[in-house]
Amino acid sequence: MRFFYETGSNDANRNKFFAQSNIEELLSSFIKNCVVLSNEEKLIKQLSAIAQDGHQQLQIISDFDYTITKYIDSGQRMLTTHEAIEMHPNMKKRSISELRKLRDIYLPIEMSCVKDPTILRQHMDVWWNQSYSILLANPITRRMIVEVEQFAPIVFRQEFTDFAAYLRSVWIPLTVFSAGLGDVIAQLMQSAHMSMENVLIAANYMQFGRNGVAYAFAKPIICVHNKTLQILKQPASILTNRSEQLTRRNVMLLGDSPHDVHMTNGHHFNTVLKIGFLNQPTSQSIEQYKQIYDMVLTKHESFRVPLNLIKWICTFPKSLFK
Repeated sequence: MRFFYETGSNDANRNKFFAQSNIEELLSSFIKNCVVLSNEEKLIKQLSAIAQDGHQQLQIISDFDYTITKYIDSGQRMLTTHEAIEMHPNMKKRSISELRKLRDIYLPIEMSCVKDPTILRQHMDVWWNQSYSILLANPITRRMIVEVEQFAPIVFRQEFTDFAAYLRSVWIPLTVFSAGLGDVIAQLMQSAHMSMENVLIAANYMQFGRNGVAYAFAKPIICVHNKTLQILKQPASILTNRSEQLTRRNVMLLGDSPHDVHMTNGHHFNTVLKIGFLNQPTSQSIEQYKQIYDMVLTKHESFRVPLNLIKWICTFPKSLFK
């Protein structure tokens, strides 16, 4: 796509031309780095709207497993937060076996993108509830959470901590929205010495007794079928009408599965820019992701594209839109 300068245009048109040309140059640099664009014209409009509003109206909502973390590292598949806890030596063999049997049954259902939401909800509720009952019966202790990364391969994508640090420096809220284990996510971020001032982790947290043993999971349980802002707006939930997650009108959404694109459902935003990490790219999956994400990242184990986008938004001169 090319934008041509109109003869006799005023300063506003000239500025608009330079703004759009700048965005086009940015996108061209991404395309060279294994980034597939769903609709370039739409994306230019989205970036223009976000840049014009400024980073003060922007927030990030990101999945955790295989989005913030790597899917593959040095040829080895990394683990999810649920799988990670299974690697701790204090996990009983029977517990591990039961958890893996459930995963073998229900993971294919989750990945199949069942179109009937009622059927998906029923299957996911059974999977999560039974899995959490097994974990609590094992049981799980605070010490196991602290030690889990010693035994389980979970690695942040390259430049994620730079991304998080930059968000903190310009005060852009980051919501980590996950159907995984919130305690494990928080521990991993703490170990990475991340500032949590602008970070909200919305995930499944355990409730621990004074003896340090988990006795329950906090409600509501977050599964793939209900991982939307709607569940976080429920009474006694973690968001209020004054939460920045509800007052900032533009979102950069980051995910790795077809379900992740629904994370902003339940609240109106002006612009939602959806970026998908496609961890196992094929011609078929690329086409599928192009239908639901605005940008599809293939062969990416880094956060360089989201980081560069944020830096561009924060430094782009708003005067060009006047």
